[in-house]
Amino acid sequence: MFGIDGTVLAFVVLAGFSAGAVAYAFLFTRISNEKQVGKRLETIRTAETDRSVVKASRDRVAEAVKRRKSVQDSLNELDAKQKTKDSRVKKPPLKAQLRQAGLKTTIERFYIYSAVCGIVLMIVAFVAGAPLIALPGVLLAGGLGLPRWFVTFRRARRVKAFLNEFPNALDIIVRAVKSGLPLNDAVRLIANESPEPVKTEFRRIVDSQQMGLSIPDATLRMPETMPCTEASFFGIVIQIQ
Repeated sequence: MFGIDGTVLAFVVLAGFSAGAVAYAFLFTRISNEKQVGKRLETIRTAETDRSVVKASRDRVAEAVKRRKSVQDSLNELDAKQKTKDSRVKKPPLKAQLRQAGLKTTIERFYIYSAVCGIVLMIVAFVAGAPLIALPGVLLAGGLGLPRWFVTFRRARRVKAFLNEFPNALDIIVRAVKSGLPLNDAVRLIANESPEPVKTEFRRIVDSQQMGLSIPDATLRMPETMPCTEASFFGIVIQIQ
């Protein structure tokens, strides 16, 4: 009886161990699978995070490249405009030279005045006893050389007067803007209060604004009537700001 009970007890114990082993194996496998699933999920989340970081980095790089290209295009466009304006400043047509000299004479009148000047100078030379062979040269000098020299002289004198007063005008503009006055009002102040020829040049800016042109574009046109580096630089500074 004891032997039978011992056998049964051993069988029960063995069955219990077997069931425990099976349960442990099942649980171990399940836990292992859950750990693997967790690792996969973590790997996926890490990959997603890495992709997001890479995408954000690419977006920042693309935005920086886009901004640099935009700035470069603006600078190239501004440089092209400035080169065109510089060429006009160095070798302006006669009509532009008359404006830069502050003369309101039209091209037609200028040619008439030049012809009259040449004829008068030739008559004076003839009366003074100049040889006939020299009279055509006197006519050309009086009709072409003297009037253009006068325009060049007036142009240079006007630029010099502008440069003498321009620093004061800039100082007034800076002070006005620092005190809270809009740039438009500061420009109008110079156009109304400054001496010539600064007054006229800033009056042209105000007139251009009234015609729908912005201040930066209007200031960039200043070298067309005031052929000096300072006027060009002023237009560039306003354009950049």
